[in-house]
Amino acid sequence: MTPAQVPVRWLGAVEAVVAGVRGLDGYRAPYPAYGGGVIVFDGPDYQLDSDPSEIDVVVDGEAVPLTLWVSIGWAGDPTQAEESGTSGQVPGPIGPSRSHEETGSIRCCIDGTSGGNDLAPVRAEAFRVLAEIEGWVNASSPPLGLQGFRVATVTDLSVQQQQQADGVWVRLTFSITYSARMP
Repeated sequence: MTPAQVPVRWLGAVEAVVAGVRGLDGYRAPYPAYGGGVIVFDGPDYQLDSDPSEIDVVVDGEAVPLTLWVSIGWAGDPTQAEESGTSGQVPGPIGPSRSHEETGSIRCCIDGTSGGNDLAPVRAEAFRVLAEIEGWVNASSPPLGLQGFRVATVTDLSVQQQQQADGVWVRLTFSITYSARMP
């Protein structure tokens, strides 16, 4: 049974989002550990042997190194288990060809860090990544590239920022919601 055939479409949706975002230009899976681009984790992020996702952003003519990563199916709190998403079904009319409507959400986060003290470039890059993910979600046809899916969108944005002695940190937490008809 393929993910798109599983009675609960959430599994297929998560796998489609991970593959779709990793397929964007400049994005990649965590391994191989060396290579450029924004790392896309399937679920919680985890420690890598090096910091392979460091990129330089030019601010006022100066290169500012920062690290970005995306977690799909995880909202970003490493201290506790948390909801990775939701899925619910509503049965259709009674009969031999009874269909279901399913709605669901996939929790995601984008993290950005820099050893500098300027939040602006880190925040701008995190929002650039969010815009690219949202662009992919909106452009995919059918939604998320899965048959039976009727709509998908990026919603529920939350922004967290922190500045400490060792640098700045920005986290964008959001959901990708969908609606699908199940035969």
